Amino acid sequence: GDVTMTNAGVVTLASNSVVTADITDANVTTAKIADANVTLAKLGSTGKLASAYADAGTPASTVETTLFTTTLAASQLAADGESVRMVAYGTTAANTNNKTIKVYLGASGIAQNSTTTAPNGKNFKIVADVTRSGGTSSVEHVSIEFDGVAAEIDLSKAGTTWSNTNALAITGTNGTSSANDIIIKQVIVEYIK
Repeated sequence: GDVTMTNAGVVTLASNSVVTADITDANVTTAKIADANVTLAKLGSTGKLASAYADAGTPASTVETTLFTTTLAASQLAADGESVRMVAYGTTAANTNNKTIKVYLGASGIAQNSTTTAPNGKNFKIVADVTRSGGTSSVEHVSIEFDGVAAEIDLSKAGTTWSNTNALAITGTNGTSSANDIIIKQVIVEYIK
């Protein structure tokens, strides 16, 4: 009853008819696991979704510029309580210019450095945790910390449609047209089951 065939020769396997004993280890290859349809969520696992390690700096303008972005796949967070964590590191130029760093989920700005608006020659760290709280909602916790300055912590709730793709991004805006006032050095985005 595990295999049926129509008069036209179409063969169908019954659900759950292929078990672990039927699959040889040598047939589970990296290429098959790397298929776009094999996701961390389907594997019931956690892991890296995206990363960047090349410097991305603001241009010599006062226009808000995307320094890092990644797209979360539709239904990446398929169940309430599943999360995404983004950790980013960067530097600011040694000057007294205003420098605005923002974190976005989709079109919503979920955090920015409101307390330290003119970080002068500082290293910084951003930790953004986004947790699905419903099919169209999420809870976000973002901390932005500069050398020697107390961390700025933002906690918010946003409407997020998880059946759609959602961008997770970091932008920088210079207060003065000075190149590389804000530089993102490294970013890691992880899926947490």
